[in-house]
Amino acid sequence: MSSRSYDVRTIFGAFEHAVLAIAAVVAAFAVLPGLVCGVLLLVSARGVAAARGQKPPVWLLPLLATGGLLVMALGVQWLNWDLAELWRNYDVQQSRLAAAIVGHAVGHADEVPWPAAGAYVLGVAPIAAPGALIGAAALDLWLRRRKPTLQVRHPRGVELGRLARRKSELGVEHPPDGWALGHSEGGPVVALSDWEMRHHTLVPGSAELFGR
Repeated sequence: MSSRSYDVRTIFGAFEHAVLAIAAVVAAFAVLPGLVCGVLLLVSARGVAAARGQKPPVWLLPLLATGGLLVMALGVQWLNWDLAELWRNYDVQQSRLAAAIVGHAVGHADEVPWPAAGAYVLGVAPIAAPGALIGAAALDLWLRRRKPTLQVRHPRGVELGRLARRKSELGVEHPPDGWALGHSEGGPVVALSDWEMRHHTLVPGSAELFGR
């Protein structure tokens, strides 16, 4: 491979990564109100549960998300909410916020003022509220799935039944193809076969290590 071809591929790869990064930033900004409110809702729910010394219930946030979607559906059906108009208001307010951020970043703060707080909240709330509920529920379920599956188990004492005690008093006999270790709680003989003992096996309750 020539150095010219390698340089072209490197430049193209860097350009591709830059485009993807810009697209990710634009997408994140588009859903920023719902994302921020969803994270705050999740942190609040977990903080309240932790303050009470409990774990947050799994059903809480999915139930709230379902309720938000139900309210949206009822509003469209009975209150004649126009989803296209709600989304247009959301887009207008987000565009004004983006323009203000860019204007302040490049030094033209006087030309692009910040959107009014009341108008911004009223413009984005109808879309951001159900989006925040859905985002909080999805993030909560995702974080729960990432928990390790390791569990703590405490050993319990052996409780021999009448049959096991009677057989233990008579002793055990080694099977022809292995070794007997004793009796289980129900009474059957616990034994290891020759095939099992061909592997390195540590017998629980003893310090003897059987080899091949």
